[in-house]
Amino acid sequence: MRILICTFDSFGFLYPMIGLANSFKRLGYDIHFIGSKSIKEIVLKQGIRWIEHDKESKDAFLIKRFGDLEDISNQIKYVEYAVSNFSYDLVVTSPLSFGTILAAERYSLRVVTLGFFSYLWVNDINIFGLPKKIHDHCKWRTTDMFNTYMKSRASLGFQKINHDLSRIPFTGDLMLQRSVPGLMHKIGGIPEKTVPFGSCIWEPETVSDTEEMLENWLNLTKNRDRKVLYVNQGRTFYMKGFWSLIKSIFGASDYLVIADVNRMDGFVGEVPDNFFLANHIPIRAVVSHASLFISAGHTTSVLAALENAIPMLLFPSGGETVDNSFYCEKIGVATVFHEDSYNEQQISETVDRIIKEQKFSETCRQMSNEFALYKGDSYRSGLIKSAALRLSGHLYAP
Repeated sequence: MRILICTFDSFGFLYPMIGLANSFKRLGYDIHFIGSKSIKEIVLKQGIRWIEHDKESKDAFLIKRFGDLEDISNQIKYVEYAVSNFSYDLVVTSPLSFGTILAAERYSLRVVTLGFFSYLWVNDINIFGLPKKIHDHCKWRTTDMFNTYMKSRASLGFQKINHDLSRIPFTGDLMLQRSVPGLMHKIGGIPEKTVPFGSCIWEPETVSDTEEMLENWLNLTKNRDRKVLYVNQGRTFYMKGFWSLIKSIFGASDYLVIADVNRMDGFVGEVPDNFFLANHIPIRAVVSHASLFISAGHTTSVLAALENAIPMLLFPSGGETVDNSFYCEKIGVATVFHEDSYNEQQISETVDRIIKEQKFSETCRQMSNEFALYKGDSYRSGLIKSAALRLSGHLYAP
């Protein structure tokens, strides 16, 4: 089986795809990879075949240009270039890669998408029992993305399809959800055409300079009584961030703070002595030290916390973080503070309570144990073979 993998240029999209590609390779599949030129060297270092696109084509698969018609058009050109040189049994991509989805439709290729922690495409039927405000937000997002997809189809000359939110075309023929069955059933069930696939967290094996610097810093500053907080604000879009509050509250505390400021909106500002900052900190360097994850609730940080039985304090900031935070609170692994619903004292007391009382510890351990069952190639092998059987029949037609 030959598989074409197409992904965006940020680590949150790229790394899970590389992990998936490595699993496919170990199963004996022939894997080809396309994407932005900025990720080429990372992919090649994993021994994965990179398909060099047409030299005349502009760069594509840029997450900062999601929904941009030119980038979608360039994605199509990349896929067409690969298809013109090789035949593929399957295309694997993100549900956000509309260009890949459209190109696959043009060439009648089966598509598997790698989703997120939450199932993001909610319609009128509230199968997950979301509060009205959150359900309205999620439905708006589904409608907005569907409209962007439909406009792309029309502008790029694809056949018009029905505007039916109960049938989402950009999830492909099958979507691999970055979750586990028990968790998905707790929050409302497993949607049609969706398979729980574990966390898919992957990182390069090479120890980075940042990891070495972090270990040295911890050796100099940590003792048994100093707990470690991991902070990752990330993108906050149109909402205010929590970074300045974290600095104000914990800058003069006994806590040690490891903060990943990669893709963080806003200014970092002056850094307290008990803070370690870097633009990208590998998750594996953090999980053995952290007593609490403080984040907006993006997929990677949520999954890392769940896999490693670490409780969370979440400040949702739009996008997927709204869904992720709600579900984490619902299953009992996180406390959630919504915008303008908290102050410094509340944050400080909540952090102390979670850590000292080991709040959520039992549920965190249960979730960690379940995620452990869905790791590794043996589990993925069974799912991929099952998916191949499911996709051997009629393709999903939008």
